Amino acid sequence: MARENSSRAKFAEDMQPPALNRKAPQTALFLDAPDRGEAGWWVRLVKRGVPMIEAIGNGQACVTFLWRDDQGTELTSPVERVYADVNSVTDHHCLTPQSLERIAGTDVWFWQVELPLNWRGSYCFIPASEDRLQPVLSGDLQTCKANHRDWWRSVLPHATPDPLNPLQSYKVGMRLRVSPLHLPEAPNYALWHAIDSGKVPHAPFQELVEINWASKLQNKQRKVWIYVSGWSHNQSAPPVDGYPLVLLLDGSNWAEQMPIQGVLEMETAEGNLPSAVYVFIDPIDLEQRAEDLTCNAEFWNAVHSELLPLIAEIAPITANPALSMVAGQSYGGLAATYAGLFLPNRFGLVLSQSGSFWWPNFEALRSAQNVAELREGARTGWLTTQLKSGDVPEKIPGGMRVFMEVGTREEDMIDASDTMSVALNGAGHEVFYRRFEGGHDGLCWRNGLIDGLRWLFAR
Repeated sequence: MARENSSRAKFAEDMQPPALNRKAPQTALFLDAPDRGEAGWWVRLVKRGVPMIEAIGNGQACVTFLWRDDQGTELTSPVERVYADVNSVTDHHCLTPQSLERIAGTDVWFWQVELPLNWRGSYCFIPASEDRLQPVLSGDLQTCKANHRDWWRSVLPHATPDPLNPLQSYKVGMRLRVSPLHLPEAPNYALWHAIDSGKVPHAPFQELVEINWASKLQNKQRKVWIYVSGWSHNQSAPPVDGYPLVLLLDGSNWAEQMPIQGVLEMETAEGNLPSAVYVFIDPIDLEQRAEDLTCNAEFWNAVHSELLPLIAEIAPITANPALSMVAGQSYGGLAATYAGLFLPNRFGLVLSQSGSFWWPNFEALRSAQNVAELREGARTGWLTTQLKSGDVPEKIPGGMRVFMEVGTREEDMIDASDTMSVALNGAGHEVFYRRFEGGHDGLCWRNGLIDGLRWLFAR
């Protein structure tokens, strides 16, 4: 199979000098250093910090991603490309995937991009030798897209977090590990940068209690983790009416892949959150997740009639909907909103992040011929339509309290969330809705999750 042209040159001196962003003079000076690529240069780089970030005015920063080829220069290394997958910045659907550029005669690969100073996101690299290069695409557009998608799926398992980034990498969903990047004005920068650096001493916290939930209604078994916050400082008896309750969908994300119990304990100790029972519900797998979290009455019946009684045997939980929350992201954001609307007497608090309110209009979105059709598909999801038409149970007095957010780089998801927030307000619910600078990214959601918990429990 024909592959894209190799970036390798027989003679390094034939290569052009790298095109650097001169709006970032300190970065350019560093990359232009005569000893670039030598051991001492790499030591200085790591001390300076990777990726390199330099403010360039107007609320923007020049971000320079770097990768060190441990097999040397283009004369000795088989690496032909280092593809960059930066959430909400690069587009893996694009037929010309973004790659770093090698500085000729060195082991240095780099790529520069301008981003808002308040951006936050995750990223990874895919070093590729000749056999992993993107194949030459031919045929009509749909064929090219299909072949590109197959190729991308074949190389994605070879992705790696940034080995030069000192922050702790984490696992995305059920697949690969990525590196975090917080630009200096990202919300709660000091907190999350310190946590990902391992520099924040968490308050002591209990281990998660793991149980196996065997649902008779669904005929499914799944792991569930339970955490009671406030353990480190609150030795008094549990509340008479039970602890506030928080259900976290895609629970394995928050229990195992990007654990948040230390942050929950710290927030509770500082008085920002009440002591509460947090329940992390495992999605089992992607197929089951797509079934459970898309407005599935059977799933919520099982949660209400089977899971909650199991939780109550371990820790007393409130029956007050005003202190009972469901939190979720993407399909989980859709599901959390569904739970609040269709079980109003049990869940009065909803934390929805990047909710997939376009569901089930997947085919309409995929086949949209223009922006107008795309936006229409996003705005007319089933749950939004049900809410607008009044085909939902009667709300409790005062309605739900809803914290919603979506990323500025989430395209049609913004239309879906905008429309849902208007519909919720119109139905008499209290809604806090915002956009964050970033994409469909667990790193962004982690920050919003804590902000949402604070806001929803503030009353």
